[in-house]
Amino acid sequence: MDGKQSTLLIVDDNRNNLFSLRAVLKRLPNIRILEAESGAKALGILMEESVDLVLMDVQMPDMNGFETAHHMKMTNRTKGIPIIFITAVFDTGEFIRHGYQAGAVDYITKPINDDLLLRRLKHYL
Repeated sequence: MDGKQSTLLIVDDNRNNLFSLRAVLKRLPNIRILEAESGAKALGILMEESVDLVLMDVQMPDMNGFETAHHMKMTNRTKGIPIIFITAVFDTGEFIRHGYQAGAVDYITKPINDDLLLRRLKHYL
């Protein structure tokens, strides 16, 4: 992170997860945090806001994280935004393959290690 403000979009259908992630992310300097409780809301925000990175839950109702990423990759405005998936799923083989095919640059499993998350975000921002 080079001192300029970065905008991060957190996408998770669980308000407690959004609250926890926001608390951790506030430890990063020059970060602007946006939140969405669904894939559809995330896509709406991405059409209105300039976002540098998306931190997205995989398992959400209606439109899961993989489907949301697929929609992001179909639009010029959003196809280059890095996505880090967050999931409680530990099926490393098929999950990782599906995640990277959907456009992820990385994934983090729950429960989240705060220091690991912050190091990865600094790397991608």
